Amino acid sequence: MKSLRINAISEDNEASDEGGFDLNIFTQRPDDKFICPICLMVLKIPAQTICGHRFCKICITKWIQGESKRKCPVCKEDITSEKLFIDNFARREIHAQLHIYCSFKKYGCKKTFPLLSHSEHSRSCPYAHRECRKCSLFVSVKSYTDHLKNKCLNRDVECEICKSLINLNEYDSHKLECIKKMNYLSPIIVSLEDRIKQLESIVHRQQELIDKLSVNSMPNCIEISPFIWKISQFDKLRKDAISGKAQAVHSPAFYSTPTGYRMCIRLNLNGVDSSVDKYMSVFIHLVQGEFDDALSWPFKQDINETLKSRVNISAFQRPTAERNHKGFGYIEFLPLEYLKSKETQPLYVKNDVMILRINVVEE
Repeated sequence: MKSLRINAISEDNEASDEGGFDLNIFTQRPDDKFICPICLMVLKIPAQTICGHRFCKICITKWIQGESKRKCPVCKEDITSEKLFIDNFARREIHAQLHIYCSFKKYGCKKTFPLLSHSEHSRSCPYAHRECRKCSLFVSVKSYTDHLKNKCLNRDVECEICKSLINLNEYDSHKLECIKKMNYLSPIIVSLEDRIKQLESIVHRQQELIDKLSVNSMPNCIEISPFIWKISQFDKLRKDAISGKAQAVHSPAFYSTPTGYRMCIRLNLNGVDSSVDKYMSVFIHLVQGEFDDALSWPFKQDINETLKSRVNISAFQRPTAERNHKGFGYIEFLPLEYLKSKETQPLYVKNDVMILRINVVEE
C-alpha cells in the first residue's frame, strides 16, 4: 500500500533495507538529479562515488557487493565501498525542497509539506490511522479505542459466566464449556452457599451474645480462666466437713473464655466415698451460662492438662439445671495428712487460707 511506503519516509527509517522514496508520494515529479539510477526512486541517504554519480546508499552498496559489478552503473568506472561518501548537501535539498502528500491522503487529508515535515505532521494529522494490533485493519486514531473494544473482529470479550477475557472467535465454544462446568458445579455451589448461611447464622448469634457481655448485666462473667479461688476460714470448713455439717464447698462460677463454658469447683475437704478421712477430693461442675446456645456440646476441652474431659460422661453434657449434679475430678486429690495441724503451719494452707488455681486449656 502506498500509505505504508509513505509512513516509512522519516529520517529515522532511512537506514532500512528498502531503496529510495516512491515517486508517487511527491506532489511533483522530482528533478532527475534526485533520482537513483539503480532503483529509479528519489534518493534515500544519497551516496556519491568518486566519479561523481549519486545513488541511494543501500542501492550502490548492494551493487558493489554483487559479483562482477564493481563498476559505476552509469559510467562503468571502477568503484569501491571505501571510496563512497554521503552527500549531505543533496540530502538536505531533497528533504527541504521536495513536497509530499500526507500519508493519510486517502482518508481525506489534503495537506502537502516538505519531506522533512512528514513526521511532525503525521503526529497531529486529524485523519491519522493506525494498524489494529488485533485484526491488522487500519483504523482512525480517534476511534481506535472504540474499535478495539466494540468493533474489532479479533477483540477480547468477557465471558458472562466465568468473567474471563476470551477472543471473540473462540467465545461460543468457550461458553459451552463454561455451561458444562456450571452444570457440574451447581449442586456443590448450592451446598456451599447453604453452609455459608448456616455459619453466618451462628456468627450472628454469637455476636448477639457477645454484645450482651457487660459487667453490669453479667456480673458472673467477671471471673475467667485461669481462675484463682481463695478459700478463707479453712480450718472451720475442714471441721464442718469432718462433722458432716457441710461436706462440700463450691467456688464462684467462672468462664473458660469470655464467651465460653461456665463452671465451678467443688471441694470435699474430708474426701468422698473410698477417700473419706484419707484425701481431699476436687471436682469440676458445668454451670448454665449465657453462651450455651452457641457452644459445642458435650464439653471437650482439657482442664490444666490434668483433667482430660471424656465426652461420654454426664458431667460434661450441657447443664439442664443451674448446675450439673454430676462432677468430674479426683477423689484422691490431696492426702489429708498434708492438711492436718502440726507443730508448724499445715502444707498448702497459710493464715487459714488455701488457694486453688484452675486453667481450662483451649483445643
